[in-house]
Amino acid sequence: LRILSHLAIILQLIYGEEIIKNDDYTKIIKCYIYRLNLYKQYELVPVYISFIPTQEEIIDIYSTLLLQFEYSSSDRINQINGMKVLNLPIESILRETIEKSFKETIEYYPTNSEIQLNYDVDSIDEKLYSTIYWSIDAGMLFDCLEAIIILLRRFLLVGKIGSAIKFLKTISLPQLIDDY
Repeated sequence: LRILSHLAIILQLIYGEEIIKNDDYTKIIKCYIYRLNLYKQYELVPVYISFIPTQEEIIDIYSTLLLQFEYSSSDRINQINGMKVLNLPIESILRETIEKSFKETIEYYPTNSEIQLNYDVDSIDEKLYSTIYWSIDAGMLFDCLEAIIILLRRFLLVGKIGSAIKFLKTISLPQLIDDY
């Protein structure tokens, strides 16, 4: 897959769509990127993402990737730095990541039933609020604060007090507001 990916990149750079169609080329690169993530070679991901031909596909693939895999704080910083160096649309990618996380988890937070206070923290809750860390690390304070408001509103509407408390303990909300 590595050899095929590099060959596809070279052919795409030289010949464009004459030899390999953009869709097929993107599938090859996408497979290789997922392989890199499986082996936790996160520092290479932005490099290969930058070879995807259209910005829409870059945003879609990268946001899905950030949502599917768990990254440590240092891995997030390295990804963000890589995106900046390669001039990837970082704000669009991170906004799409947060938006996808809220859309994918909406079914776990039904608002049409009676509110029962719950102090347990589910893995879905942690996955949902871990996407907000990306915007904190990227310095996207407006988007971060907006996502925090939506997240806390979602938790409180279903009575997930424990999740809201745990999330607020992991960030410094007064500092974020001051920085904003």
